[in-house]
Amino acid sequence: MRNELLERAAKMKERIDWAEGCIAEGIERLPHFFQEISNLQDWLNEEVQKTPYLKEDPLIMDFFKFFESYGRNPDGWNPTRPGEMINTKNVIIKISPQEQDSDFPPMTAEGYILQRDKPKGEIDHIFDSRTFLGKWNKTEIVDKIFVCIYIRDGHTFLSDILERHKPSSN
Repeated sequence: MRNELLERAAKMKERIDWAEGCIAEGIERLPHFFQEISNLQDWLNEEVQKTPYLKEDPLIMDFFKFFESYGRNPDGWNPTRPGEMINTKNVIIKISPQEQDSDFPPMTAEGYILQRDKPKGEIDHIFDSRTFLGKWNKTEIVDKIFVCIYIRDGHTFLSDILERHKPSSN
């Protein structure tokens, strides 16, 4: 089972290797990113239900930690249920824990995509530096500063798990 999990995870990583270099259009790619991860999560959950002692395996524990942040999670960005297809309408981008009084309230990926053509500089007031003034609109900021970093961090987390648990070559 461990070997099958590592094999499935390695194939999934290949399909999301674009995530390592995400610098733009991460919002549009989030559903694909989440769907790949969720497919593995759904499969692993089924395997663990059949064989509960697997939950104690360090590899399985690492994947469950990974899924908390990047898989299906009712409180996360991917609040879908097992087996549900993921799209821009059911991905919720949550930047600020304070939903009220936030320049970035929780919004679907679709909501941000629909605002991609808004004028640049609409939220310049949040920056201390002049570096970004007038250069990006809210969607571009969310995409480049939050979503792409989130995606790259997820790719790194997955890569670290695979490296840590890679079978030794004896």
